[in-house]
Amino acid sequence: MSVVRKSVHLKGSTLVFSLIVLAFLLVSAISLATVAVTEKRAALSTAKSNLSFQAADSGAEAVLVGIKEGDADNAVTPLSKISIDDFFGGDCSGGMITGGTAQSGTYEVTFYKDDTSDALGCDEKREDVIRIISKGFYVNTTRAIEVGIPPAPLPAP
Repeated sequence: MSVVRKSVHLKGSTLVFSLIVLAFLLVSAISLATVAVTEKRAALSTAKSNLSFQAADSGAEAVLVGIKEGDADNAVTPLSKISIDDFFGGDCSGGMITGGTAQSGTYEVTFYKDDTSDALGCDEKREDVIRIISKGFYVNTTRAIEVGIPPAPLPAP
């Protein structure tokens, strides 16, 4: 009995299969790299936003502490005679108190008398302040918070 061999023309099929597998792996790697870069950008953006918010919160906290200590220190002096600039030891400039944080963020606190958008100047009185807006800045990212201020205590009789 003789064995008849059929000639099968499969030359190059391994090469084509390998190229398809490599193309699939390349597309998968590019997709994973794109997702990783996008996630890293989102994480950095969130971190910058968080540090900006912390800077704004630091500014608001500094002003609230200053108001609390200033109200106690100035309980005898009529508040109508104490300006915002005097209240914060001359740190007010252009109607704002500015400062920095340990993480290289900065803040800018503006004082308001009522619900309008007109900011008070440094020569306005502490008793006129009813709210503040504190803006925090960190690497081209800005966040702001608004805080209501308790009314100034009445001067001692």
